[in-house]
Amino acid sequence: MDILTSFENHLLGRGLSPGTAAIYLGHLRRFASWVEGTCGDFDPAAVEKIAWE
Repeated sequence: MDILTSFENHLLGRGLSPGTAAIYLGHLRRFASWVEGTCGDFDPAAVEKIAWE
């Protein structure tokens, strides 16, 4: 199971509607595409939390 399918299952398991989950997945796909175009391969494990102060 790939990361997007796992994330979709997580969202649906939390009770989000399929439409909302699709929107979230679209945002994640666009982010992954941007990362790949900017930095190379998209590795979710390498994404670090941003500390907002």
